[in-house]
Amino acid sequence: MITRGISKAQVKIAGKTIMVGSKTDEMHLIRIAEIVNSTLEEIEPTDAYQSMPADYKPILLEINIAEKVVDAQMEVEALKEELAIKEAMIAELTQEL
Repeated sequence: MITRGISKAQVKIAGKTIMVGSKTDEMHLIRIAEIVNSTLEEIEPTDAYQSMPADYKPILLEINIAEKVVDAQMEVEALKEELAIKEAMIAELTQEL
């Protein structure tokens, strides 16, 4: 559903159905919910998660999601550098021809 340029989607996160909105499309919102749920599934079974106070659990989830974001950003940067190197090699080889 789109309202005033905002896409809305009903998603299930941590077993709870909620309505979320964003300027992106509905599939983007669904993908975000999937990432939150998969991260939660990774950390929930751990002893550290089970033994921590309830008010710390969302913080641990946020940290884990932020770690994934940082890892993805680092991967993008590495790929950009690799692409720049390959583009420079192509330009050099093109000049030699």
